[in-house]
Amino acid sequence: MKSIFFAVLLCLTFIRNAISQIPFYDALDLNHRIVSNRIIVDNDSANLKILAQYLSIQNPNATAIVNEFSDNPFFTVPGLQMATGATFASGAGFLKSIGGLNVTNFADGLAKFMVKRFKEELNLAFFQKFKKDLDNPVYKELKILFPETDRLLQAIGIEIYRYNVYIMTLREAFIKDLTNLYPHFDNLFKLPKYKILLDTRPILKTLFTTSQYLINKLSRGIHAGQILAGFPVNELNFNNDTLTKNISGAIETMKLFSASLRSKSAERYWIDADSLSLLFKDDTLIEFKVYMGLLYQQSKKLPVRFNGSHSLQAILAQVTPQADTLGRFKMFIENFVDKTEEVHEYITELKDKKKSEIDYNDYQKFFNASLDIIQHSFEFVELPFINSLISAQQKSNIFEKAGYWLFVARTSGEVYVDTRTKNYSSAILNVSILLDTLVRDSSSAVKEKILKYGTFMATIAAAENSDDVATAIEAVALPVGGSGIKKHSTFNIALQSYLGGSYGRENIKELKNNQSKSVASVFGPVGFSFSWSVLQKWKNPGSVSIVANVIDLGAIASFRFNDDSTSINSKIELKNIFAPGVYLVFGIPKFPISIGYGFQTGPQLREIKSGVPTFETKKIYTRSSLFLGVDIPLFNLYNRAK
Repeated sequence: MKSIFFAVLLCLTFIRNAISQIPFYDALDLNHRIVSNRIIVDNDSANLKILAQYLSIQNPNATAIVNEFSDNPFFTVPGLQMATGATFASGAGFLKSIGGLNVTNFADGLAKFMVKRFKEELNLAFFQKFKKDLDNPVYKELKILFPETDRLLQAIGIEIYRYNVYIMTLREAFIKDLTNLYPHFDNLFKLPKYKILLDTRPILKTLFTTSQYLINKLSRGIHAGQILAGFPVNELNFNNDTLTKNISGAIETMKLFSASLRSKSAERYWIDADSLSLLFKDDTLIEFKVYMGLLYQQSKKLPVRFNGSHSLQAILAQVTPQADTLGRFKMFIENFVDKTEEVHEYITELKDKKKSEIDYNDYQKFFNASLDIIQHSFEFVELPFINSLISAQQKSNIFEKAGYWLFVARTSGEVYVDTRTKNYSSAILNVSILLDTLVRDSSSAVKEKILKYGTFMATIAAAENSDDVATAIEAVALPVGGSGIKKHSTFNIALQSYLGGSYGRENIKELKNNQSKSVASVFGPVGFSFSWSVLQKWKNPGSVSIVANVIDLGAIASFRFNDDSTSINSKIELKNIFAPGVYLVFGIPKFPISIGYGFQTGPQLREIKSGVPTFETKKIYTRSSLFLGVDIPLFNLYNRAK
C-alpha cells in the first residue's frame, strides 16, 4: 500500500514542481559545453524539454526552440540533428506537458488494486455477517444444520478478517456439514419451537415422522416391501377420524396384497410379472378367484374399516360374482406388480455398480419407485364397492393429504440422495422447500439464511481450485459489514479512493445538442479525504468526509471488473484521467459503503473495450453526481483517535 501512496505522491509532487519554471534548477540540469569562450547548450531532448518551458508559444517544435533562443546573449543552442517537426510543450502549456505523461501502467495497476480491494472488503463483510448470523439465537437452525462450520468460525474468532487463510479449512467443514445435511435436518425438529409445533399440529407431525420413517429405512438399505410391511399406521393422524381411518385402511390393504405376492426366491422380495400371469392363464380366472378367496380369509383377521364401519372383509365379499369387478381388482394387482418390478430392477442395478459409478439418477429412481408403491395404496379407494362407500369429497381429501405427505417424503428423499451424490446445491434448495412446506408460518428470514449460506457453502464445496473459490465468494458476498478507521476517529486524513456507481449531469461544450446530459457510470476517484466521525453514541458510528479527488479511474476499473487479463493496448496519459473535484461523503455506519455528492471536471477517458481506450472529448467538461461506493483508503496520512 505504501508503494501506491508514494507513487501517487511522486506524481502530485511532479505536477507541483512543473507549475513554475525555476531557473536555478533548470540551469543546473541543462547540459552545456564551452566552445571558443561561448556557452553551447546541447540540443538533446532533455535540454529541449527544459527550454520549451521558457517559450511563449504552445506546443513548439524543435526549430521554434532554436529560433527563439537565437538572439540569447548568454548561450547558443546549435542547429538540430533531430526531425524539426518534433514538438515540446511550453511553459504556458505545462498541463499538456505533464498531462502527456504516460501513466497507463500506474493507472491500470491502481485500478486493479481498487477492484481487488473492493471485492475483499465485501468478502470480509460477508464472512463477518455469516459468523454473526450463526451466533444469533434467532437463527438457531444454522447451528443445527451447519455445526462444523459454526465450530470453526468460533475458533477463528476475531481473526475472521483472515478468512482467505482459512478458506480451505472452511471448505472441509462445509463439505462435512453438507454431507450430513439429511440427519442434521432431522435434528432441526428437536428444537423446542419445532417440537411444540409438531405436538400441536397432528397433520404436520404425521407428515414429518412418517416421511422420515420411509427415507430413514430406505437410506439404510431396507427393502421397500419390508418398509411397507412395518409401516406404523397407528402414527397417522390427519386431524379427522374418518380421513385417518380411510388412509390407514388403504395402506393396511396394500400390506395384505404385498404379503400375498411375496417370492420364495432369495433373489427377490416379490414374485415377477411372469409368475403373476399364472393367476390369469385362462378367461375363467379360476386361479385368480382362488387367490382372492384366500385374501378374503386373511382379511377377517384385519381390523380394517373404511368410513368407520365398513370392513375390508365385507368389501371383498362383493367382488366374486362380478366379472367386470374382478377385472378391476386384477388390474390393480397387475399395476402393483409392475411397480415392484421397477423396484427390483433398480435394486439390481445398484448392486451391480461400483460405488464410484452410482450417480444421482440411480438413487432417485430407486427412492421414487419405492414411494410409488406406497402411493399405489390409495388407488384402492377407486375400486368397485369401496368406491361407492367413500364420497367424492372424501376421496379428494384422501388424495390431497396423501399427495402432500408423499411430496414431503420424496423431497426428504432428494435431500438424502443429493448429499449422497454430492449435489449439495440441490440439497440446500430441497431443505428450504421442506421447511416452507412443513413450517409455512416459520420465519421466512430463517429459510432465506439457510438458502443464502447453504448455497454459498455448496458452491465452495464444489470448487475445484482457488480461482473457483474466489469466484464463489465474490458471487455471494454482499456489502453488509465492516467499517473504516475514519468512523472511529475524531479526525482523519487519508489518501483515499472509492469504487462504485454514480449518477449525475455532465456539461460538455463540444456537444452540438443537449450540452447537459444525464450519465450513469462506474465511479473511481482517487484523492485526499478529510474525515470526522459522526453518530459516535451509536454502536456503529459513521463518518463525514470532504474528499478532494485528483484523478478518476472509473473507466479502467469498469474494464477490470470484467477482464483482469487483457492488456490495455494504447497509451493512457495523465491528462486522460485527470479529474479534480470536491465531494461531500457520508460513511454509512456498520457498512464499508459511502454515499456522496459533489462536482468535478470529467476525465477524458470514457471507457475501455477489448483493451482499447476511448477518449470522447479533449476539452474540459464538468460533472455533478451522486455516488454510492465502497470506501477504499489507500494510506492514512494523519489520524487522531477519540
